[in-house]
Amino acid sequence: MNIIIIIVNVPLFSKSALFNLMKVYNPILIGWGIDFLYNWCNGSDKKEDYAIIHKIKCINPVDEIKPGGKRELELVKNWETREKIWLNYAEEINCFLRKVKIVNYSKIDE
Repeated sequence: MNIIIIIVNVPLFSKSALFNLMKVYNPILIGWGIDFLYNWCNGSDKKEDYAIIHKIKCINPVDEIKPGGKRELELVKNWETREKIWLNYAEEINCFLRKVKIVNYSKIDE
């Protein structure tokens, strides 16, 4: 079973899920769409293999307190074209998850 948590900022992969991602990952990608790539390369039909966990928190400082008041992503070359880069790459690899509606398949009760 491939288990993957789909959040771009803090992904957590099983070894097999990471291996599947690295087969198709391209370093031209700049954040945008990589969450779709995680899902696509590990079987988007495997709804029970994915989770978003809300009980584990990660702190991302607000932009105002960062140097220059900007997101780190804005310091990356070509960051403003990241959606276009993703859409072109997704087309190239025939990834149908170019843009998808967010769906909550199920919830695990506490």
